[in-house]
Amino acid sequence: MSTRTLRKSVAKSLTVEVDKCTPDAAREATESLMNNLMEWGDLAQPQAQAMQAVATESAAVLSGVKSSNAALQDVKTNAEKVIALTTQHLQKVADLSMGQFRVGMALMQKRHPAVDAFADVAQVMRARVASLALPTIAVMRERVRQESG
Repeated sequence: MSTRTLRKSVAKSLTVEVDKCTPDAAREATESLMNNLMEWGDLAQPQAQAMQAVATESAAVLSGVKSSNAALQDVKTNAEKVIALTTQHLQKVADLSMGQFRVGMALMQKRHPAVDAFADVAQVMRARVASLALPTIAVMRERVRQESG
């Protein structure tokens, strides 16, 4: 493709697409991004606080230990708490990721220039992600249930 043809193609695309760049479209995209970031922040903050609480509790318990067997038992108990918390956190991360993926796919499908053609691609992508993510989420949920039960 010659440089002139390339420039004409880009210019034509920009001319056609400029009508789609409205303040409402920009606001919608920005709101979606900000909502996603806020969801991740809302997820991360309590997770960090929970892990900090476990670490603080562990340090307090270990500082009063008199025997090596008691210390070993306390380390084991702390490790089990960390595993349970990490499993819960990973489950929440996976749930949030899947939710945001679904929303993103719906927006992409809605905004795609060839909506009907993209529908089949979107369906395949959703199915593939579900086939990978849902078993992982199920395993994590089972692990959380076992830890809390």
